[in-house]
Amino acid sequence: MDDVAWKDWFAIGHDTIDLEHKTFFSLINKANDYAREGRGDDDLLRIFDEILKYADFHFTSEENVMLECDYPYRQEHHEEHRRLMITLRQDITSFEGGNKPAQDIVRFLYRWLLDHTITEDLKISTTVKQKQLKSYFRVLEDA
Repeated sequence: MDDVAWKDWFAIGHDTIDLEHKTFFSLINKANDYAREGRGDDDLLRIFDEILKYADFHFTSEENVMLECDYPYRQEHHEEHRRLMITLRQDITSFEGGNKPAQDIVRFLYRWLLDHTITEDLKISTTVKQKQLKSYFRVLEDA
């Protein structure tokens, strides 16, 4: 499977989240490279563990943005993050037990991240921009 390159249209317009998504893509590409190269299970487990830890960090960061902008679907979004973490942990355990190929995990991660980013995360960005716009108009009214 070829790497999935970051495209500008994946960006949601929030600098921090976009940077973290690019890093997420980079880590998934690294796992993909390892799988294609036939690297050993230990190398693949380390990169999968890094992805898992990075996902946890990124989700916390994203959820903090949701809190700051009073995002109305924060709980539902959090649940999606939680479900991904559960699935990813199960997939890594299955890989470790020889029951799931690394490429299946990589493929799942690419699809999940792309779908989640351009649908759900874009909604966060819209809420942030609406809040900023309201604040901007308040400043204009006070001037």
